[in-house]
Amino acid sequence: KEAGKLEEIEKKLKLSSLPGRVGIGHVRWATHGSPCRRNAHPHLDDSGEVAVVHNGIIENYLELRRVLERKGHRFVSETDTEVIPHLISHFLRRGEGLERSVERAVGELRGSLAIAVLYEREPEKLVGVRRSSPLLVGRGKGEGFLASDIPALLPFTRRVIPLHEEEMAVLTPSSLSLRHLPSGREIRRRPTLVRWTAEMAEKGGHPHFTLKEILEQPKAVEETLRGAGKEVERLSRFLLGAERLYFVGCGTSYHAAVVGKYLLAKLANLPAEAVVASEFSESCGGDGRTALLAITQSGETADVLRAVRTARAFGGRVACLTNVVGSSVTRESQLVCYTRAGPEVSVVATKTFTSQVAYLLLLSLTLGRESGRLGRSEGKELLSSLLRSPGLMERTLRSTSSRSRELARGLLREEHLYLVGRGLGYPLALEGALKVKEISYLHAEALAGG
Repeated sequence: KEAGKLEEIEKKLKLSSLPGRVGIGHVRWATHGSPCRRNAHPHLDDSGEVAVVHNGIIENYLELRRVLERKGHRFVSETDTEVIPHLISHFLRRGEGLERSVERAVGELRGSLAIAVLYEREPEKLVGVRRSSPLLVGRGKGEGFLASDIPALLPFTRRVIPLHEEEMAVLTPSSLSLRHLPSGREIRRRPTLVRWTAEMAEKGGHPHFTLKEILEQPKAVEETLRGAGKEVERLSRFLLGAERLYFVGCGTSYHAAVVGKYLLAKLANLPAEAVVASEFSESCGGDGRTALLAITQSGETADVLRAVRTARAFGGRVACLTNVVGSSVTRESQLVCYTRAGPEVSVVATKTFTSQVAYLLLLSLTLGRESGRLGRSEGKELLSSLLRSPGLMERTLRSTSSRSRELARGLLREEHLYLVGRGLGYPLALEGALKVKEISYLHAEALAGG
């Protein structure tokens, strides 16, 4: 393991040519401890026999670390993850088997986790557990995989089984067993065949995924609109009649929700409230006459899932708009709708945002016609314009490429950037400011133009 860019580490350590039949790895975003070699994954126990990679945050790691240190365990990193192999090792030394030791260790942890565990004494076995962080099983011929998202699996298999909350997977080259941890119940679940291909999750000659996905926006919008017909009609019937309507999302998906709120008011004369998902349970209430549309690219955003559960707890109707088939939000929603943008590998959302906006515009047009707000000819004309938008996007991307570079060079030395928008321009300014901050780390703020 090492700190640095993945391509550089691959060249230095020759990761792809390492010998062996089983392995685990994780690209870590530093939440605990600096980004350095000793904090990189995988983490080991004292004996070096238990190795763990972990996505998520362990909230009680400090108290667990102190307990384990008093029992003689020696820690070498600053991370929360390192308590996991030490806990597993603690139970193994007490005579528990590997799966039982992993189960008992997970029972001691508070927080979110998706983990993969290797044990030197059982080298053909891989154990994974999911709690509040996505984990998928991939099945091939005589091989099995664990990953936190679908694109990571595509070079190897398209047969995928998503783990549900508090589930454990035990993989060997020839077998797979699934179990619900709290109850101990064995689970049988057939793999889903993912429609995405390995080529869709590659750069395809582009210097990075962000640029590739920017240029894929016209196709993503076209595919989303093509597949949305009957789905949008069902969604409009689902939402019509609700006395209170909420659109919830986080980050980019929240900005799409704000666009949807504006469109619904303008085209269908229907009020909706756009809410940052983390604030929904604190600021919003409802009953059986309340409807919620949860917008999430991954379908795994923790705050969105919490909002969904809150709405269902007070009897509200819940629909979702997501890009990932079989994700958690699809299992917790009464009606499921999809953008069809293909895999989005870049950290920054681009084509999924425009696909969400296109879907919400189609929804607003449908609701406008069904509510009588839009006349037949006006609705038909707007729909025709929407269906022509992928071609317009294609031409816009071609014609603005050099101008974008000129504008970027002109802003390069600025320390602060303010984006101002009015009406629909305001949520686009919000999204633009987010993109500037995510990609360039330049301070940017969006302001309403009033």
